Amino acid sequence: MITENNFERKQRRKWGVQAIADITRAVIILAVAITLLFGSLLKIDFVLQIDSFLRYGFGGISLLYGSFRLYRVLSSD
Repeated sequence: MITENNFERKQRRKWGVQAIADITRAVIILAVAITLLFGSLLKIDFVLQIDSFLRYGFGGISLLYGSFRLYRVLSSD
């Protein structure tokens, strides 16, 4: 008979909450990236006021980082 102690049970539950938080964080970062990169197509005035170099630079970095965070959460066991 295999028994698990309380620490292992808490770690598994904690990982579930942590995974949900990481996925939420990644989705928010990806939403910021999409807003910055496609703000001109979506006609968002606030985004259009930002300099193009900063908008596309930060949007690209946000896209890469959000994708990386999502990959890390989904690839972990």
